[in-house]
Amino acid sequence: MAQFSFANIATKTASVIVDFGEGNVLHVDYSPDRLTSRFAIEMAALSSADATDGEKMQSNLTAAMDALLQLVTSWDAEEPLSRDSLLDLPVTILNQVFTAIMQDQAGEASAPTA
Repeated sequence: MAQFSFANIATKTASVIVDFGEGNVLHVDYSPDRLTSRFAIEMAALSSADATDGEKMQSNLTAAMDALLQLVTSWDAEEPLSRDSLLDLPVTILNQVFTAIMQDQAGEASAPTA
C-alpha cells in the first residue's frame, strides 16, 4: 500500500468571486491547501502590528502581498498577478480579496450582486 502524502492533495484549486459593486466582479482562483495553520498565524501577526511603526507597516504590507501571491493562482483582472501590480492597488482591494478567500474557506461565500 502506498504511503499517504499531503503533497498529493495540495494541487487542488478553488474559485471565489469578489464583488466590488457596480458590475465590477473579480474571479479569483486560489490554492486552499496553502491556507495552513502557519499561514493563519502569520496573517494574524500582520493584522495585530502597530500601525504607528512605518518600517514595520511596510514590512507587513510586503509580507501580505507575498502571501497573496502565494495563495492566488490566477485572476481575471487586466493587471497581472505580480508584486509590481499589487503595489499599485489600494490596500482595501487586497483586503477584499483576502476576505473573500477566507469566507469561501469558512463556507460563508455569497453570490455576486452584479
